[in-house]
Amino acid sequence: MLVELALYSQGLATATRRATVLPAGATLTGDGAQVAPVGEIGDWLYDPDSAVVRAHLVAELAALLGARLMDPHIAYLTGPFVETAFARAYPIEEVAPFSLKKLRSALRARDIGRLTILKRGSAVDVEQLRRDLRLTGSAEGSLALTRIGSRPIALICGPGQ
Repeated sequence: MLVELALYSQGLATATRRATVLPAGATLTGDGAQVAPVGEIGDWLYDPDSAVVRAHLVAELAALLGARLMDPHIAYLTGPFVETAFARAYPIEEVAPFSLKKLRSALRARDIGRLTILKRGSAVDVEQLRRDLRLTGSAEGSLALTRIGSRPIALICGPGQ
């Protein structure tokens, strides 16, 4: 759940943006002017907390994690593992163009039955996809649907941390 608050007062105005993640009480600040690097997909996927995204502090989080964007318009980060309260981290196991048939096969090969589905920049209906995958396995996994440019991709990941 995201709660937003904006206070405006003449004389107290600053250009500082702040994202606080509860219950950890972790606070990320910045001016929102940084630009995150864009690059290749790394070993871990980071799904920034909604407070970080709404505060326009994704680039500041990327700098903190030593991470980069996969696409300049999508708020998913990728890079090495760094523990953080500002994002959920998922170990990336496979990256592939989006294809229902290939996804179903890859998830069955991993015995995935419980699947967390994330999406940013994807028009896929998550509940319809869940029905279409017809998963019956005993393992847990995660799937991130996104795009790089105009190319839809699927990232098969382990459970989030």
